[in-house]
Amino acid sequence: MYRSPTPPAGVPRALSADELLHAFGEPVAHLADPPAHWRVNHDCQRFDDHLTDIEVQYIHGTEHQVVVRTTRPAPRGGILAPDILLAGFFRTYLANYSDTPDPEALTATVPGPETVLHLDGAEITAATLTAPGHHAFAARNGERAILVAASTRHAVTAHHLRLVTR
Repeated sequence: MYRSPTPPAGVPRALSADELLHAFGEPVAHLADPPAHWRVNHDCQRFDDHLTDIEVQYIHGTEHQVVVRTTRPAPRGGILAPDILLAGFFRTYLANYSDTPDPEALTATVPGPETVLHLDGAEITAATLTAPGHHAFAARNGERAILVAASTRHAVTAHHLRLVTR
């Protein structure tokens, strides 16, 4: 994919962040107050051409600091279980963004006590998983699940979220 308004002929163009948010059509969780020097990248996942996930990645230099995913059920139904989604999301985060070369560390995540995330100032209860140097949280917001993964250094920042429509 090219992130260009005019990719070569026959090459699909990746949607901009605004286009993704518009296509999702529902509020998407973002960090409430990310450091100004972090870059923000938006990504998505589809199921049968239905946009089900928007992922907001916060990057400093070449390192991902925090990843926030908003996910919703596909139109044909299905129930989102944030605590089940969290394990796969966290393992993917660790495999892609942590510096641990040990594959066993990817499955050595430990459930933690429930925590409280702040979403637009309101408190919501979240399940937690931890791995050395990293934390992940999952909470429900209506029919949506909000998943967050962060290095331990940025766990406090990752607890404060806001919903963005565009």
